[in-house]
Amino acid sequence: MQNPNGGYAPHRDESGISGHCRPRARPIGASPVSGDSGARSPGELPYALRLAQRVTRMLRLCYARKGAGVGVNGMTPTTTWTRIARRLGLDHNPLRRRSDVIEGWLLPVTIVTFLLLGPLVAGLVGLRMQADNAAAHRAEQSWHRVPAVLLKAAPGPMMSDNGANTWLVWTPARWAANGRSRTGIVPAPSGTKAGSTVRVWVDQTGTVRVPPLNAARAADRIAIAMGFALAALAVFLTGLALVTRSVLDHRRLADWETAWLSVGPDWSRHQ
Repeated sequence: MQNPNGGYAPHRDESGISGHCRPRARPIGASPVSGDSGARSPGELPYALRLAQRVTRMLRLCYARKGAGVGVNGMTPTTTWTRIARRLGLDHNPLRRRSDVIEGWLLPVTIVTFLLLGPLVAGLVGLRMQADNAAAHRAEQSWHRVPAVLLKAAPGPMMSDNGANTWLVWTPARWAANGRSRTGIVPAPSGTKAGSTVRVWVDQTGTVRVPPLNAARAADRIAIAMGFALAALAVFLTGLALVTRSVLDHRRLADWETAWLSVGPDWSRHQ
């Protein structure tokens, strides 16, 4: 809107930006100072000084608006939380389909489900393994050790490094249990020579068993079982999410096909 002095008063455009952020237009042929004669009244500042002050005020106003997070189009910059809200369908976009909202929630729901069910599954598996370890410990109370003579050498390293580089190897041997001589395979340290005597654990029937569980092995069994349970839960939830996404993709393709069948003939007619 034009003022009586020939300039244009500040206004706001459709984007919401004040007119102070842009230079004011001056009619062609208008005098650079107030009035038409080119003279200025006593005490009035020169035109160049007034123009510099006006530009300074405009720059300060624009800088303040920019610092407040308002861009040239009057909108705040997109933040991470805004993008998350859009992905989850919290912006109430009418163009977003229900399948798009479901797909956006797949990942967070899968993660939250794993965080909620993970401790529960791991705890149940840990309790089950503790019960198994207790049952095995009760059964091991009736075991006893008997000597066994190796019929063959136990394969192993040529240098045992003073016993540090050894492991148990199932090797043919002969032992006696319950007054009867038995032959079979027994666990023996690797590198043991044929004819050597090793002590093995047998149950009430005389069957050779692995050494009884100790505290370290029992803890390892629990930790391994819990790890496998958590991995199985993660694989199951991931597979379920992928299957759900595939179903949503097929549903969207079917919706697109249905929409095209209803719009395609009219579209082709107007071409």
